[in-house]
Amino acid sequence: MFECKEHISNEAEEEFDEKYQAFYQEQITNVPFDKYKVVKYDGNGIFIYNINKIFYSVDEVNSIYDKLHIEENYSGYELCFINITDLSCPDVDYEAIELNKLYDRQLSIETIERLKLIYKNKNKETKGFYVAISTLPISLSQLSQDNPFETKTIYVGNRAYTILYDKNTNIVWEINFKVNDELHISLLRGEIIERENPVIKSDMKVDNIEDIKRFIKFVDVSKLTNYKFQQNLP
Repeated sequence: MFECKEHISNEAEEEFDEKYQAFYQEQITNVPFDKYKVVKYDGNGIFIYNINKIFYSVDEVNSIYDKLHIEENYSGYELCFINITDLSCPDVDYEAIELNKLYDRQLSIETIERLKLIYKNKNKETKGFYVAISTLPISLSQLSQDNPFETKTIYVGNRAYTILYDKNTNIVWEINFKVNDELHISLLRGEIIERENPVIKSDMKVDNIEDIKRFIKFVDVSKLTNYKFQQNLP
């Protein structure tokens, strides 16, 4: 009897989550990235705003983040994709705010949580690399005995780099490193898989450490953008 009641309760909770998600997706459809609104759901006021935005040009980025510099060309590669995650939204007085009205989000380079850039090779446009810069720590907690991933640490200069790779194929899935306690970076090189949110299919293997080191040395992240690189970092 207890299990039956709990099962019913879980089903009801899942149904509520599905209805909420459907409602949120409907409401967010016409809310620009730099706007927000407050609506009522189940008697409560909730924020509606987009936390992710895909950009395809620096000019488009600069229309929102006027102090954010992103390099469009880098050592034979050209910028083709920008993704920004920005969770910021101002505190509001729910009693005073007008429901369903669009308000400006006060966005700036300081409010960005994550910036991802993809560059394509000018001579081989299906080849490229990505850089993801984040203020949020990179979590490898999903690794377990049941999945095919392992990590390997290498050093380039005095900096440690963590390589995430498939232990069955030795293919590198990501190269991660920490600039300081507040800045975390991921890198990868390979074939660009075109879609709305492009990804890189790695062409690197963990048993070719010299190739990985050459790629790490090739990508000077501080030359790609001024995001979190306004000061000299260690």
